[in-house]
Amino acid sequence: MITRFLCVGFTIHSLLSAQTPAANEPASSTDPTVAGPVVDESVPPFTPAVETETAIIGSIADGAVSPPVPEPPLPNFKVRSTSTTRIMREEPSGVTGLPPVRKEVTATVHVVDDPHLPAPAPPPQPADMSDPAAPPQAAGVPADDAEPEMVSLSATVYDHQRTLLRWHANGTPDQVMTAWSNLDFNHFCGFASYTYRGREFSLTMGLGNESTAGMVAGAQADGGANQPPVIPQLPTDGPGFVVTSGDTSDAQAMEVITGLHELYKVAGPRMKAAYEAREQARADREAYLRANPPQPTDVTIHIWKRETPAANNTSGQGGNP
Repeated sequence: MITRFLCVGFTIHSLLSAQTPAANEPASSTDPTVAGPVVDESVPPFTPAVETETAIIGSIADGAVSPPVPEPPLPNFKVRSTSTTRIMREEPSGVTGLPPVRKEVTATVHVVDDPHLPAPAPPPQPADMSDPAAPPQAAGVPADDAEPEMVSLSATVYDHQRTLLRWHANGTPDQVMTAWSNLDFNHFCGFASYTYRGREFSLTMGLGNESTAGMVAGAQADGGANQPPVIPQLPTDGPGFVVTSGDTSDAQAMEVITGLHELYKVAGPRMKAAYEAREQARADREAYLRANPPQPTDVTIHIWKRETPAANNTSGQGGNP
């Protein structure tokens, strides 16, 4: 089974036109410390009930570094000749805004005899759809280990407290659903798939973070074009959401948002703890790399001409040129 997971972080500087406050709404205060999102109490909130057979599949990334994979042992090379030269190498810092380190290092090239390493495995042949013995999933027939259902959405988190969600109903580009959630959807990173009502789903999410105080400051600078969003009254007694556009009678479209909130009822504390651990690990790693930027190192290369068997008189294959 192939699982797919994408959690892409980016900064969003504007909302959909449907979320823009009306022209007759009062202007926000010029003081960014007191201005904030406007609460719209006209749309009723929805708090889904917890369903059984809802859980995260596998582990959640918590920022822990996996042990390095051991380097495979080098063959017992028989060196024919060696040459060295000085080259300039650049090692990325791994930290945004920190330039890479450039340094002159030694490059050593060894010409060696063919160590007769195993030939790489040939690529697998495509399945024959006309073959009755072909795997059911290859022919498009559902199977017990079929691919999970895909959930794809865009999430803009405000002040790590509320999230504006957008997704396409039933995968149709012209049917966009939008909803406000009382959850911080940063917590939904770090895992690949989950079950909801016993069915398996794979989550793909585009994620951005916004500060309403920063938007107020930006509004002051650009003449009011970057105002905080209008947010409906959200549930306060647990994970919940308010759909602000789209057909709420579409059961399949609603299943996307309902399933994620029910998942948080089951695994929310675990998801939040993993997110906080990832953020701490990221901050620790950035601090370490700033104090200890990676340094370019010397390079050693082994090259050889691969020996091939003598030409086959029947097939004409094989043999050195």
